[in-house]
Amino acid sequence: MYYRADWFAEKGVKPPTTFEEMTEAAIKMTDPAQGRVGFAMRGGPGGAAMVTQVIRAYGTPIFQDGKAAFDVAKATEALKWYSELYTKHKAVAPSVANDSFAQIMTAFRTGKAAMVWHHTGSLVDIVTDLGGDGKKFLPLPRPKGPAALINDVTPSYNGIVDPKNIETSWAWLTHWADKDTLITLMEKTGYVPSNSIAAQDDRIVKNPLYGAAFKALAGGTIAPAFAGQPGWEASVVLPTFQRILLGELTPAAGADALAKGLDSAIKGTLK
Repeated sequence: MYYRADWFAEKGVKPPTTFEEMTEAAIKMTDPAQGRVGFAMRGGPGGAAMVTQVIRAYGTPIFQDGKAAFDVAKATEALKWYSELYTKHKAVAPSVANDSFAQIMTAFRTGKAAMVWHHTGSLVDIVTDLGGDGKKFLPLPRPKGPAALINDVTPSYNGIVDPKNIETSWAWLTHWADKDTLITLMEKTGYVPSNSIAAQDDRIVKNPLYGAAFKALAGGTIAPAFAGQPGWEASVVLPTFQRILLGELTPAAGADALAKGLDSAIKGTLK
């Protein structure tokens, strides 16, 4: 996640390490007079993954050993905490149910939000607006939930090769295994290399903008995956969470809907 280091310092608030601390920080950072909210929440397109990560942080893995592993009670608590950042604490923009990547990042980059959850691919753009000296903003490992710290990592898929062209394929793999290549990629895009040698290079170690990403990578998690997952997240998770934000569903009813939708998605009967 990213946070406004300057605002936190001004108010004497410590960067959050837990969900509870994040709630407190979001409330303190919200300033209607300045047009600022504590947290830019992605409740619109693309926001389903954040919802499922919060649920997992409350101790329910969603899918395990080929079947549903969804604890409705824990999911209810997760949905309650996440939605109340808006419904109770008003620390999120009223447009939250429609806010996608563009809206949350614009809010953070233009001084309308104190915190935002997004991966390191946003780093270069944020630096362009807020500078790279660490005075206005800093990255931070995502706060820990009551049961787990969820920091999902994903592959870059730049190791795909063609066995029909062994020499060319080996040259391609060697290129992407080189630490200088990986560090250059991070400097240009923000994407973190998984190479442990690159992680020890001074260009990374001495840059305060990169430290949080490597801490997150050290405890990185893998998102559960199953055949019906994309459909479940798009047609059940996101619209259900949006209805909770809008007051049309309680967190408990929302958790029940997610559980039922999950069962249908795994069985292949989700419509």
